[in-house]
Amino acid sequence: MLPGLPRPLLVLIPLVIGFVDVSRSHPVSQVSATANVTSSTVQVNLEVKAEDLVRFHHPTATNLTVISNALLREAARKHQTFLAEGFRILDGNGLQLPSRPRNVDTSSLSGETLPAADLKTAQVRYSFDFPLRHRPDNLTFQQNIGAPNSPVPCSLDLTVQRDGKWIEKPVNLETGVPRSFRFDWTRDPPD
Repeated sequence: MLPGLPRPLLVLIPLVIGFVDVSRSHPVSQVSATANVTSSTVQVNLEVKAEDLVRFHHPTATNLTVISNALLREAARKHQTFLAEGFRILDGNGLQLPSRPRNVDTSSLSGETLPAADLKTAQVRYSFDFPLRHRPDNLTFQQNIGAPNSPVPCSLDLTVQRDGKWIEKPVNLETGVPRSFRFDWTRDPPD
């Protein structure tokens, strides 16, 4: 026990420490991405933890134990632009494909507030389309979400599919390190 502190203050100390611990628990943004390549588009779905919205966009906490979901949803909208700029797909000629935002799913941020302890588990899902002019023989994926001037490095686990089927196991796409994939349109991908 800490002598001289009132009991209500002693109850708040673990909550304050818990909030700080949750918001700094792993200093790496962990993003999951699935890219489904079809003959006319690449459909990309990215999953981001709510704690990344706090790290990158700094919404103000309602108090020490909860954060406003309205502020998190606003941060999620800002993060869509951030992701569109940081996640790139290049065609076989090295030209960047344009990205078109399709959807932001903030359903995990329902209600008025989110407990600070849930920042690590609540996720926001982003959907983007990258139109293609023709079926690609290869595509290169690159992420700069955790670029050098970013406050948090990014670890992005990428699954690439062709017509909804994996073409290989998921890979970790490191910041600034491109990864290319070949597509054989003469055969179906294995089940």
